Amino acid sequence: MGGSAPTGTNPTDVLVFGGDVGTTAGTAPNYTATNNVAVTRFQLNQLTLQTTDTGNSGIDNFIAGNALQLTGTAPQILETARGSRWMRRSI
Repeated sequence: MGGSAPTGTNPTDVLVFGGDVGTTAGTAPNYTATNNVAVTRFQLNQLTLQTTDTGNSGIDNFIAGNALQLTGTAPQILETARGSRWMRRSI
């Protein structure tokens, strides 16, 4: 949401994954977000999941790649929508 890309070393970062998954698997707008930042554990304070599935397609968005580390003050995973998503990573 503006600014610079997260480095994975700031324990106050918030990552937000959202958008509608669409109607056809493997076709935009559904996606796989891959953490390929070169740090052992990507530090963040909050992971917000707000994917939607307005067409009830059952299609998933994926979060993959290197490990995430929830850290800092009151770290959390916040789910704010009903869409489906999979996390293929260590937390």
